[in-house]
Formats: sequence, C-alpha cells, structure tokens
Amino acid sequence: MRRQTLWFSLSLGFVILFALIGTTSAASSSALLTQDFDQVAVGELPEGWLPRNGDKKIFEVFEVVEDPTGARGKVLKQSPGMSGEGYLLTPPIAAHGSEVTVQFRVRIDATDGQSGNVGFYLFTEGGQWPPYTSLHLSPISDQPGRAQLSAVGTYDGALQSKVLFALDLGEFHDIALRINLDDSKYRVSVNGGEWSELLNFRSPGTSLSPFHLGLYWREDKPVIYWDEISVSE
Repeated sequence: MRRQTLWFSLSLGFVILFALIGTTSAASSSALLTQDFDQVAVGELPEGWLPRNGDKKIFEVFEVVEDPTGARGKVLKQSPGMSGEGYLLTPPIAAHGSEVTVQFRVRIDATDGQSGNVGFYLFTEGGQWPPYTSLHLSPISDQPGRAQLSAVGTYDGALQSKVLFALDLGEFHDIALRINLDDSKYRVSVNGGEWSELLNFRSPGTSLSPFHLGLYWREDKPVIYWDEISVSE
C-alpha cells in the first residue's frame, strides 16, 4: 500500500511538473500574427492584408500561388507591378510588451541586370510614413546569383545603410528580427545563424504599437516569394 501511495505521488508530481513546463512555455511566447498562406485561396490575399494608401494596383502585384517549395504548398507571390510603387500591409499588430520577434521566409528569382531590391518594413498604425525599420535584399551586380541583405537606420542624425549578410538567389531564406520597441533597436539573423550587430530604427516613434509589416513593390522589382510570416512576443 505504501509503495502504491509513493508511486501515485511520484506520478502526480510528474504530471504537475510537465503541466507547469507546458504552461511556462506557452506563456513565454505568444503569437500576434501567423500566416503560412495555407488557408488562402489561390489568386487571393489573406483577409485584412491591404495596400498602403488604398492603391488598388497592389492586387495586380501580390497573389497567393501554389508552390511545392513552400512550407505548406502555397506562398505569396510578388510580381513586377504596373508603373509606380507601393506597399502591402498586414493587419495592425498590437504588442503587449516591449519585445517582439518577426520571422519570415523569402526567395528572390532575379535575372541578370535586375537591381531592384526586396523591401521589408515595420510601419506605424495606418502605414504612416516614414517606417520604423527598413530591410533591403538586393542582387549584387558583380556576383551573379547572390544578394546582400542590408538595414537602413538613423545614426548620428542621418540615414545609413548597413550590409549584414550575403545570400543566394533562387532559394528560400529564413529571416528573423528581434525588436525592442522601447529602445528602437533590433537584431537580424539569417537561416538560424548568428545575430547581427544591434541596429537602430529608421525612425524611432513615441507609439510603436499597434504596427504593420509592409512588403514593398515597384515596377522594376524581380519576382519575389514570401512564406511563413509571423510575429510573436
């Protein structure tokens, strides 16, 4: 009887321990936005993803397509647009704390001579200009099949672009940002590698939540594919 009681106590203890571990893990990471495009119809955009400033040409540029290289068989395709430029914004994202992690996968199918960059931005609510952060992925002119990832930030009162990583074109890369909304600084990592130096926001603001993620397009851009976009805190 004493052994049965001991066994029951140990078993109950393990159950409580694993329950606490599970609760702690869930509490330590809360999803604010997740989009793998699996539930979005081909040819459409996710619900609530809208153009900045209401530019309807955005619907000629972005669409969900089937792609076997996507995490779930579908990705967001960005084609060279009509004349002009614009941004596709996610729904507003409200962070409760000061730190968020942004993750996404991106692939550029650029041809020789295309120099237009991929733009990934963090906007204030409503897509007000200027954005907080700007990440650019640009084909390297003297290195066919390669691109450089750079970040634009304000240093000593002036905008500066810092080159962070060199990547191969034509394949998906996992990009992650660790952002401190209070300090207006962030770090970037590619494909699970080391984190970059601490980077400054492009335009520090007083109200950094809610915010939008923004994808930039222009008529001379290459074909770009986006997948597994998420924000957590």
